Amino acid sequence: MNVSERISKIKNWILEYCNSMPKKPDCLVVGVSGGIDSAVTSTICALTGMKTIALSMPIKQIKSQDDLSKAHCKWLKDKFRNVKTQ
Repeated sequence: MNVSERISKIKNWILEYCNSMPKKPDCLVVGVSGGIDSAVTSTICALTGMKTIALSMPIKQIKSQDDLSKAHCKWLKDKFRNVKTQ
């Protein structure tokens, strides 16, 4: 499975999971720490098309990592119309 197929599979899993809930969620909320895990997760959530709220969440880290979190949130907001940041 190539990268695009993996992304599609995860995106579809998120959508199916949300659609299977008794009350479909209004949005997805993702904490963004500045690391690769939260960057990938928040990007795939944005790709679902659902309203996505990306929360910059510094966790006793060096300033450059907090700066990465803020930069990623800005990138998400600029790239996806369905993304709000906090």
